Amino acid sequence: MITYRKALPKDFPHILDFLNMVFSMSHCPHDFRQLLPKIYKEGQAQKSIHYLALENEEIKACVCVVPVTLYCGNKTITCATVGSVSVHPYSRGKGYMRKLMHMAIQDMKKNNISMSTLSGLRNRYQYYGYEKGGITFQYCFTSDNFRHCRERFPKRDINLCLIQNEETPLLAKIQEIQENQLLFVKRNPEDFLSIMKSWNTKLYAILENQMCKG
Repeated sequence: MITYRKALPKDFPHILDFLNMVFSMSHCPHDFRQLLPKIYKEGQAQKSIHYLALENEEIKACVCVVPVTLYCGNKTITCATVGSVSVHPYSRGKGYMRKLMHMAIQDMKKNNISMSTLSGLRNRYQYYGYEKGGITFQYCFTSDNFRHCRERFPKRDINLCLIQNEETPLLAKIQEIQENQLLFVKRNPEDFLSIMKSWNTKLYAILENQMCKG
């Protein structure tokens, strides 16, 4: 018997096990509690919506939706991020992902979500109306780059400080700087560090003359 429904609190440990298994089999070893603590660490179950396809009460597919509020100048936009899209390797081709994606999209429309975002294979998500909607800049600065260009810039007293816990006052300053941008997503202070650590990211404060600049 096939069942499609939203996850219940009791499903959360099974969802975590399912995601770890599917992504580890398809790619490399995954531990979603470490990779996405903002969603999968203890006590976070109520902050996301998981849609499940079950065969005889066993999870065979999953889609996660996380509501977020995007600030653009003095306006707010109700948005959502879509992720953890997964199907059991032995249950592919049965239409589970398509059904769950349509469920999630219909719910987002009912809840007046203006925009949803995801990343993944473009041709796969075009079925559901997703298209490229922006540009991501990535910067790579190596010691060789520094060696070739350091003479062009004045010497500045800049240091990097790794943020490892929530007690440091630098964390609040970083969030303040982030929220002074023209475009930003509002985060709860208690979740900010977990979000910054997503996908094994390391968070550094940029200090100049012992003052946080970014």
